[in-house]
Amino acid sequence: MRLSKEALAQAGNRARELYEGGIRDRVEPEHNGEYLVLNLETGEYVVGQDWIATSDDAKARFPKSPRFLIRVGHPAAVKFGFRGVG
Repeated sequence: MRLSKEALAQAGNRARELYEGGIRDRVEPEHNGEYLVLNLETGEYVVGQDWIATSDDAKARFPKSPRFLIRVGHPAAVKFGFRGVG
């Protein structure tokens, strides 16, 4: 399923609201650098070191709920780009 820009922005805002509303205090700094998949409906979450395995765990635990991936202690979950040589 592909989300519109507006829906994606709403999901990001909801994730930020939940994370800043108490989850951050429970996971930082102990889990810095790990991945957190957040259930946007309930605020429940799964934390793990591998983002794919953590996403799979969250999908099994919250199969019908919208989920959002966060990297604990980082501004973005993953980085995309090219680093030139030389």
